[in-house]
Amino acid sequence: MKVQFGNSVKDIPKEYYKGTWLITENHLEAHGKIRLTPWERFLFAEAAMRTKLKPYTREYLSKYSPIGVVSQTNRAKETRYVIRYDDGMGLFAIALCSKSVFNVCPKKFREEQLLDF
Repeated sequence: MKVQFGNSVKDIPKEYYKGTWLITENHLEAHGKIRLTPWERFLFAEAAMRTKLKPYTREYLSKYSPIGVVSQTNRAKETRYVIRYDDGMGLFAIALCSKSVFNVCPKKFREEQLLDF
């Protein structure tokens, strides 16, 4: 599906179309390219995930930008996936996400942690 963001046109997968209204032209990396970069694909997957959240949670996270995904494993070998957000001023936020969002994130922005939850 082709979607226009300001002067840029991007070809995005159908499942990420719901989150396009949360993405601005400033979020895009490659303005001249139609195909998505790996980071842009992650941004669209995260935005589609955010549309499924409650409105007040979505409003709170609108102030933040995603910086990566963390895979957290506890002693019982249960795994959860968390998106880390930064507001640019040193404040951080986190939100639980699905494994599909974790898999879309570029490898250099993924982390693994062992902790109790």
